[in-house]
Amino acid sequence: MIAQYIQPEVAAIMPKVVDQILRTLGESVDRIVLHGSAIKEGAFRTGESDIDVVVMLKPDHTVSFRDQLNVQRLIESALDIESWTHIEINYMTGERVYRYKNFKLCYQGGVAHGVIFFDSGRIDDNICTAAALTMEEARQEISHHYLQQSWIWLGEAHPLLHRSTWSASRAACRAFHSVLVTHDFDVAPKLIRWHLPVLFDAACRFNPALSQLSSSVSAVPPDLASFDLVDYDEATPELSIQARRQVIAQAMRIARRVERILGLKVSHARHPPFHPKHNKEGRHE
Repeated sequence: MIAQYIQPEVAAIMPKVVDQILRTLGESVDRIVLHGSAIKEGAFRTGESDIDVVVMLKPDHTVSFRDQLNVQRLIESALDIESWTHIEINYMTGERVYRYKNFKLCYQGGVAHGVIFFDSGRIDDNICTAAALTMEEARQEISHHYLQQSWIWLGEAHPLLHRSTWSASRAACRAFHSVLVTHDFDVAPKLIRWHLPVLFDAACRFNPALSQLSSSVSAVPPDLASFDLVDYDEATPELSIQARRQVIAQAMRIARRVERILGLKVSHARHPPFHPKHNKEGRHE
């Protein structure tokens, strides 16, 4: 068996990370898995990349928000790492992870093939594998999920809100993700994950009919279409309400076109974009 690569500085701190997780959650934990850029040689960027950890729980267990905070605080206290990275911990059941074991180009699929740092011995891998979706089933399910997320973000894109253009841009990217994942194109790398022009070009290579969306993609401001930021309030360009409406409208056009091309019926009626009328003073009616 070939040993899987682990970024050296991450490998050095993972035992302490595991200890602090178990200190708080104990018997609730089935497995602790490291995944993401830390196990891909050349992908991890010290000072920029997160350390991605998944805590797989017993099927009938959940983790309270308080316990999640306690875990994070214990880790920060035990390790002097704040200056160079952030540990991102997510919690899910093994059943949810191994459902996508056959498809690596999604979050759960990546976790299923991650490096196990703690194993309670309670998970039966044979049962998990037997319950996994086929490649085609996984592609369709993830594609549908991405497109649904696109419409949810569009539903949050209120033109009176400064961050509405950020939500609209993310929604447009997610729509193209739903196309690319059906062609086994990996959208996980941060350099392209939210880079709308790059995603658009890649999607057009697989489906030339999408080239009709060129004007919609170019309508999104360049400094909004290519960043992956947490503090979007500082990075989102200041736009007029009319300009925000235009960005949102073009993102909606992208999502609708992708939905038609993929032949997916996504229930976005529950999350309709809310675009109130405005008077000359900018107040909504």
